Amino acid sequence: MTKTSNTWDDYGEDYPFAEHRAPEIHMIRHGVTGTPICVFDDIEKVETWLADFDEEVENFDVVSVPGKYPRILLERNGMFLPTSEAALSHACYQLRDDEAFECRVFYLASDLDEKAMKMGLEEWKINHTWIRWWMRNDFPWIEDWENSPDPDSPRRLEEFDAEGKLIEFDANGDKIKYESDDSHIWRDNGPMSESELKDLAMAMRAGTVFSSDHIPPHGRNMLGSVFMPLLLGGRNIQRSIAIHNFTLFYENLSEAGPRSINGMPCFFSVRMLKEKDHKRLYAKMDQIEKALADV
Repeated sequence: MTKTSNTWDDYGEDYPFAEHRAPEIHMIRHGVTGTPICVFDDIEKVETWLADFDEEVENFDVVSVPGKYPRILLERNGMFLPTSEAALSHACYQLRDDEAFECRVFYLASDLDEKAMKMGLEEWKINHTWIRWWMRNDFPWIEDWENSPDPDSPRRLEEFDAEGKLIEFDANGDKIKYESDDSHIWRDNGPMSESELKDLAMAMRAGTVFSSDHIPPHGRNMLGSVFMPLLLGGRNIQRSIAIHNFTLFYENLSEAGPRSINGMPCFFSVRMLKEKDHKRLYAKMDQIEKALADV
């Protein structure tokens, strides 16, 4: 009767996420409809709840997933996948044009009994329409979803110019100029060109660039102190990092400020590299090393 879900095989290009912890959250749901009924963090609570139903216990399923509260769970076709705010934002961005995608998200902050689950305050349906609405409303997070405009309301989808600035239309349908400080959040600049990647790889090897990879593991909490925009940029820059999956942060040492912190430079600007380009960078650096070794 108990089912454990750790992964989805069809959840976008870069999924599923690896989870290696023992199941700690248990959801009781209707065995036929799959409707969640209640959630517990202790399997003994589940057994106590089921014991009250005696012969009707076969009408329920118990799904166990890794993680502790608070926990975000995505459900699709009866399978559950633990995720995070950042991972969900990235997934929605990746799947924004997939009209066939549909799932539900559950935000579990604590044990939920039947009454709380029936109120529907912890469950949201996610599909192509929802994702477009989510993007139109500047990526609101869970606490803002109920107060945001209806995702089904008929509204013109935003259009952006080549620089990523929002294009707005007047009453006559003519385009008007509109400056948006948040336009960079969702603009996708594509992969780094080969020439730019080579220049960065050469600079990394020459030591003229300082990056997040130069920060020792025990000093990872200093990332925002080294690259100040990551600390002072607020929620917008954090959402941008999550959506585009930036994993390398770097800047030319010539741009460093006059002071240092724990022996590391401080910057008032930062450049960011996506995970795929991050991997390409190290592959390019390996090529350069091998080429130099053959000389």
